[in-house]
Amino acid sequence: RKAPFQTVCTTSVLPCSFHPAAAAVMTKLRRTLPLTVAFCPSGSSLSFPRRPATCASLSDRRRTPSPSAPSCRSSSGCAAPGVFGGAARRSAAASSPLYSAAGCDQADPDDPSSFLFGILGDLHIDPRKMSDYITGREDWLPILHGAAASHGNVALVSLGDLGESKNCDHNPLLPTELFAGTTPCHEAAAEYLGSFGVPYEVIGGNHDLEGIDEFDSDEENLRVFMRSHGKPTPQFCRLVAEKTIMVGLGSTVFREAKYTSHEVIIDEEQIAWFEEMLQKHPAEDGWKIFMFSHAPPNGSGLRVLQENHVVNGCCWLNHSDEANCRRFIELVREHRSIKAWFSGHFHLGQDYQDSITFPSIPIEEGPYPNRGSCVFAQTSVMRSGTSRDGRQQSRLLRGNKDGFEICTVDHQKGGEVR
Repeated sequence: RKAPFQTVCTTSVLPCSFHPAAAAVMTKLRRTLPLTVAFCPSGSSLSFPRRPATCASLSDRRRTPSPSAPSCRSSSGCAAPGVFGGAARRSAAASSPLYSAAGCDQADPDDPSSFLFGILGDLHIDPRKMSDYITGREDWLPILHGAAASHGNVALVSLGDLGESKNCDHNPLLPTELFAGTTPCHEAAAEYLGSFGVPYEVIGGNHDLEGIDEFDSDEENLRVFMRSHGKPTPQFCRLVAEKTIMVGLGSTVFREAKYTSHEVIIDEEQIAWFEEMLQKHPAEDGWKIFMFSHAPPNGSGLRVLQENHVVNGCCWLNHSDEANCRRFIELVREHRSIKAWFSGHFHLGQDYQDSITFPSIPIEEGPYPNRGSCVFAQTSVMRSGTSRDGRQQSRLLRGNKDGFEICTVDHQKGGEVR
């Protein structure tokens, strides 16, 4: 926390795509932070279930093991790192053409503390327009599989808004039905995210409960969303290494929103769970937490769209609830274990100066514009038709016991990593 920050100009985007069989329905700144991270590798087969399990809490993993790989558990109850790891995988990494060609995981293949996450912004899948997704996935595969062959601590995260909010010729019986939030939408997204060949996590965005013609309530819509992705709860947590976890919070309200249906609302139950989780995993004990949500917290300092999200009350998490809107940045300031927070929602590229923001003042000088020990990072989109500024980008998070890097993957430049 006290070490000086090092800022590096960088921008990169990873294209994402998937096998055609699934298509039927289906920065400018980079920051290196000083961290101390130690991971526990675990050997297993590269085979994995289509949807890796999520956990409602660190003590309740609810993991569905791979048919070919035993479930790995830590003392905290989360699935342990190294789903693809182990000495055999790491020893093979040096000769792996995927690993060497990707050039994006620069950690020692024998270092069990290494990890790598792929982070995808708003997908807005349209089953009629899959080429950008196919291209994007092919750009990701060398990166993800190279890291999987090296150290095994790999995961993919989707930040929500999985389907296009328009009719996509998906339901001949109801030609006016929106694709977003429907059963075919969530099944297509699960098929796509599962096709990357690594475990994935997903959280709900403001369009993921938009199946208003198919479902009568948010609860019914949410159950289908969670069932499609094997989620026991709207949130997730994943232990990726010793003292290092991923946490995601998902929107659970659409029809019942007080002001606008497109506000990203984290319900009280999730907030209570989040607060308890933070209290049990303090920075003083060496914990590092990487956060994921569809919209950013107010106070993050990220670029927003005044004329769209701000004026309509759907810009930040729990935008219309002043107390809960403010609560997230207060938790970031209070809990220095939160090291980075990734969000999407705005469909903006990652090349702006305020596409990523950094901790600004020491803890003793708070509160404003105190961002704790957290780096906030905006995540762009993959498909050209969903971009507001023409950029097609994703985020890459990689690190080890010495720190981590936030990079851009440029889908318009063959998956170039910057």
